[in-house]
Amino acid sequence: MKKFWIIDFYFGREITTKCVITGIWLLAIYLFISLLDLLEDVNVEEDFQFVGEILLYSIPRMLYELAPMILLIGTILAMATLSRSLELVALQAGGVSKFRVTASVVGYAMFVALIMFVWGELVVPKSEVTLYLKKDNHVSRQNAETPEYGLWYRDGNQFIHVTPKLSDNTLKSIEIYHFDQNGRLVKLTNAAGGIFSKEKKNLKLYGVIESTLENRRIVRLKSESKDHRIEAELNVIGAHKRDPSQLTMIELYRAINFLKVNGLKTEFLDLAFWNRLISPISLFVMALFAVLFAYRFRPKVSNGHLVFVGLLFGLLYFSIQHSVGYVTLLNGLQPVIGTFTTFLVFSIAAVVAIARN
Repeated sequence: MKKFWIIDFYFGREITTKCVITGIWLLAIYLFISLLDLLEDVNVEEDFQFVGEILLYSIPRMLYELAPMILLIGTILAMATLSRSLELVALQAGGVSKFRVTASVVGYAMFVALIMFVWGELVVPKSEVTLYLKKDNHVSRQNAETPEYGLWYRDGNQFIHVTPKLSDNTLKSIEIYHFDQNGRLVKLTNAAGGIFSKEKKNLKLYGVIESTLENRRIVRLKSESKDHRIEAELNVIGAHKRDPSQLTMIELYRAINFLKVNGLKTEFLDLAFWNRLISPISLFVMALFAVLFAYRFRPKVSNGHLVFVGLLFGLLYFSIQHSVGYVTLLNGLQPVIGTFTTFLVFSIAAVVAIARN
């Protein structure tokens, strides 16, 4: 048993070294591409600090999205190095089976998947919200007269319109349309702004004007502030939460349930939820094919060739996975079917190929 723990540690060290090198390389490429995109919209000499902040806050999401590709290429390079030095042959001669080697690599991948999941839940949403706010503030400064159209949400028999958030708990220019059970408009509430309570279930409005229809007359009541109970949480009604990457999986799940209760479509949010769940699990597939490539290719194959093959496979896998997800939506199927179909097909194919090799 101790021998196997030593083997696991050795594999983990080799893969980690190659993954760090691969990660730095891929991250540098992504940052360079992002910089080129920013050059089209901003003046680097005048907004050098803004460009630096945008690139800095983009790194967590980039690492999260690149993690499967980093693991795939890093593992391929590590296994290729062990194959060239005949260490894999030595392990098999010492009684370590091919499936034990595969289990070691897959176990390492699952450990990385756990780290990736925590990273995606605790770090990425916060960085994405900060990134959005910085971009929004920059656009507001550059285009002060640009109109803000805001967002619409439904909360029971109320339809709510808000413009982008000013801070973590503050909204501005709020309109709430109240309808009765027959679908008739009974009251309109306008507010200059509002702030959520800590429980995120109570909205304190200020600068309030309430318009109601009484005896065919419109009656308006003004008040400096008013508490308004609302079922939508801050992450649902907040204007800066439009991108699913800015939500944790729990927040995304609650937003989906809230929209479903109010009879709104959630297909694309459902797909985003399952893609978020499958993303760390996809490391399992990457690890299996990395082992397959190590045993399939001969030691004389160059590292550049292996990296090229790994990139092609990674692009193929994620292209098929996202394509199948949208195909299931177009055919009225549950997004979870399309998300896990690709994962299962590739996993079974990899296991069968390793067994036959």
